Amino acid sequence: MKTICMTLLITLSLVTVALAQAPTTQPATTAPAPAPATQPQNEDGPFTHEQIVDKIYTSYGFDRWDQVETIRWTFADKRHWEWSPKTNRVKMRSVDKNGNETRVTYDRDELTEDSPQEHIRTDRSFINDSFWFLLPLHLQWSDDVIIEDGPTKLAPLGRV
Repeated sequence: MKTICMTLLITLSLVTVALAQAPTTQPATTAPAPAPATQPQNEDGPFTHEQIVDKIYTSYGFDRWDQVETIRWTFADKRHWEWSPKTNRVKMRSVDKNGNETRVTYDRDELTEDSPQEHIRTDRSFINDSFWFLLPLHLQWSDDVIIEDGPTKLAPLGRV
């Protein structure tokens, strides 16, 4: 069985930040300021939205998503998940601050409003935790995601 084991520490950054150079009072012999960051480009100009999403999607190996049997990950060092995407079976294990362990197993496809409250609460956590864990996939799966290279703006702390 092919298994992907990961800990949720994925940080996705699509923004290039250039730090503004403060005026200098140093002699003219100082090194010139570095050139500002530029948008990545291919031979035809800036990458399109689809090209950026495809690069992220394939760099994470999600082009082989159909081969995944089970994924295991830990969210915020609190909840330990095991999800089988093909069967939509979920297992969750957590330990509260008093050391009490909780284990829940359920099939997401069989959840209804009559399901045990423990399953419904666990599924809400699953939706949140899997969203952040699989954020790059949502770029490919969602039709309403827009990636664009906007103008440089002043950050709240006054830095570009």
